[in-house]
Amino acid sequence: MTTGKLRQLSHSKLATLPNPLAPDEGNACARKYAYSYVWRVPRAADASAIAGTAFHAALQEDGAHKLVNNIDLSYGELLKHARMVLDLEIKKLDAGYLDRDNMIARLESMLRVYHQKIQPFYAPSRMPEQHFDYREIEGVAFVGYVDAFFSVREDSTFDIGDWKNTKYFRNPKWIGTRFDKDWIDDPDHAAQATAYMMAYPQASAVRFLVFACDPLYPDRAEYKRYTIARDATREADYKRRIVATVESLEEMEATGNYNATVSNLCAYCPFVGVCKAGQAALAAMGKEAQVETPRHEVKCAACEDDTAIVTGYIADEDGARHQVTCRSCGVVAEQPIAKGK
Repeated sequence: MTTGKLRQLSHSKLATLPNPLAPDEGNACARKYAYSYVWRVPRAADASAIAGTAFHAALQEDGAHKLVNNIDLSYGELLKHARMVLDLEIKKLDAGYLDRDNMIARLESMLRVYHQKIQPFYAPSRMPEQHFDYREIEGVAFVGYVDAFFSVREDSTFDIGDWKNTKYFRNPKWIGTRFDKDWIDDPDHAAQATAYMMAYPQASAVRFLVFACDPLYPDRAEYKRYTIARDATREADYKRRIVATVESLEEMEATGNYNATVSNLCAYCPFVGVCKAGQAALAAMGKEAQVETPRHEVKCAACEDDTAIVTGYIADEDGARHQVTCRSCGVVAEQPIAKGK
């Protein structure tokens, strides 16, 4: 690490980048990192992500209510809060074209499972959704949020809780097989747990509490728990990964070269609409993108109306730019994208 500046990293950012210590592991993509965190290209709204935000918000509200008032929110109160957040997210993301009724049905199912199976036994030991800022690695501020904290033991250790929602558990061919296998085999879950426990030395384990509800079966939801214990070797490896990733990032930033990792998963990448490498890979495989490219509005540099639409994306030696078409004056132009810090 040579820049001397304090770099802010999170597990989400780390997981988006290829692991320099295990380059063949997973499907991380440096180009996706650049689209998301450097060039900040807007991504298409995703119904499951929006529903997940609303679900997390309801559970966060319940945890805070338990801690302050020593009483659970009712199922109706949980659902009311989730619906409020859902509508705010839909408005913020201009996602009125998504199936709101389906998202609400999935929220109803997942919150019902939480209300019946988790809420009666959930005793938070701290206020939920806490921010952490870990600075034990030179030059790095490693930040993130923890969803929940479970009861403190006699030796002052505790477990961290992470609420997760997913889509596909209800597909009959995956029940008891792929869902469990994905969780057992996916190194990212162990890495995420390690990140949390690195920030909280008194945490002895992370409990991933997973709620699954397929959009095709919105009236049914399932719940599973996976616990990952602290592992000193894994923590040492994770710290080495952070240092190696920072060094790799410095090289990318110096050269402007963020290489794309292409595979059939490009079809589900939110940036495939602007990624030439991903589009070429899908064309070679005879596949089509499964996500919609956002067409967000910006201010036109020519007439200064707020009715210009971003219709494309360009990245070359001159930098990253949006291709913009104005609906008022008809000018088609290129406008720079403000880079993230």
